[in-house]
Amino acid sequence: MEYYGCSDLGQLHLSVGGRLDFPFDHERNQKILSLCCNRSAPGMPFAKTAEETLERFLGMRDRLIIRGGVASSSYENVPCAKCYEYRKGDWGFSLQINKVTFAPYPSPCQCRCSYCRVREDLPLGWEKNPIVVEGYGKIFDFLNLVKSEKIISPDARWFIAGGEITIHPYKKHIMRLAKGSPTFFFTNGFIFDEDMAQEMHENPQALLNISIDCGTAETWHKVKGLNNFPKVIENLKRYSQAAISPRQIVGKYIILPGINDSDEDFLSFIELEKSLNFSLGTFSRDNNTVPEIELPSKIPLSSKIFNYDLIDSAARFAALHLKIIGHVSFSNFTEEEKRQTLNLAEKLLPYL
Repeated sequence: MEYYGCSDLGQLHLSVGGRLDFPFDHERNQKILSLCCNRSAPGMPFAKTAEETLERFLGMRDRLIIRGGVASSSYENVPCAKCYEYRKGDWGFSLQINKVTFAPYPSPCQCRCSYCRVREDLPLGWEKNPIVVEGYGKIFDFLNLVKSEKIISPDARWFIAGGEITIHPYKKHIMRLAKGSPTFFFTNGFIFDEDMAQEMHENPQALLNISIDCGTAETWHKVKGLNNFPKVIENLKRYSQAAISPRQIVGKYIILPGINDSDEDFLSFIELEKSLNFSLGTFSRDNNTVPEIELPSKIPLSSKIFNYDLIDSAARFAALHLKIIGHVSFSNFTEEEKRQTLNLAEKLLPYL
């Protein structure tokens, strides 16, 4: 089925996010539920009932696909048109949700990441705010309904993100929803959580995803704002030992040019990959720099604007990774940025 869209639209991605503590703020309250995690993602608030919310959510997806149909000439006007992922392709059409991202705010986190834009206005005592409590209640009512109606596929991938799951006041509710499913638990690694370790031991499809973003304690402090790098590595070793499969830890490296892109950090991270037996070492970028491009499917690739500092840093990392590990993986890079990065990395390889 060919239309203007993306894999998230075709496979029906349910992203639960947004700010629950601003229910009367029109701009911030429109994306409690959306169809992906990108800034330009179409979204909606809760309706009066979970049933009505579900009907509107499915309708939102269907209307976007209809407007992006092969016969459509007005696809430029859809919210997705600014996303670099949005293009004409054979995306299919799933009747079941195949991907769930859980990342509503407010939510707790002990980290002080230099690239985080959420902690700056996190109010004290948010977990006791009646509006927030009500918002989380609506989320769980909605997700319980979607599961009971079997609209979420049994094989759906769950991404538990937004804040820190190990100290989340609703941790048990969240883990109950995803239990036994292919699940990515996004964690900062500050705490070794027995419940997550047990899930990893019982479920080989439960993965731990951590943004390490460095290879040295000095850079960890610079990026994360705390001096607990050895403790985090110790916790990751314990998770690795608890897991039923030796490759249930996914290590991510958010490349911040000029901050964490030294060869020392790159090489030390690769050594961590080897010692902890990461299932995947992924290069990523600061989400705040993901490009929004007008009508990407109509603009020639050569005329698009790229972050060349990011490409330069990523290429050096990719060259080292290819030489030592043998493969590379990218997140939040455009296809053209990946191509340029790999081309430059291949030119660098003979000099390593």
